Amino acid sequence: GTLDLFSDVQIAAAATFRAPLASGGNIVFTTPATFFASPSAIPPGSRGVFLSATQNGTFSSTLQLTSTSPNPGVITVSFTGADGTAVGSRSVTVPAWGAVSLPGWMSGASTDLGRIDLVPADGTTPFIAVLVRQDLTTRDTDVILPLVIPN
Repeated sequence: GTLDLFSDVQIAAAATFRAPLASGGNIVFTTPATFFASPSAIPPGSRGVFLSATQNGTFSSTLQLTSTSPNPGVITVSFTGADGTAVGSRSVTVPAWGAVSLPGWMSGASTDLGRIDLVPADGTTPFIAVLVRQDLTTRDTDVILPLVIPN
């Protein structure tokens, strides 16, 4: 099924799912309002790219990674400045059916327009990724989907 949301003001939406575990019982997880087959899903062997990460006195970005599997997964997150200079990278483990939110830029650094590359480890789960960019004055928020590039 689908759920269509219409509003005169910006809203954030998420869905909570319950899935049975093979060992018995259930697991509950929450994901942003995108779908597992959505353009924001990044499978292993592909790369997700955000071209609009912003972290400065006016805007703040948050990266959210969601696992689509009952297995934990590993994804490498790399940050590149607008001038093409590598700023840093980190490896992130996302728990089974879990979500991880992290700053949309390297801690302590700022950028007006940076690039984030996401590369799932070979054999790991596909990930849903969104970049949430917020105006620090008005609190207006944009949800940005990645460009997914197959390898």
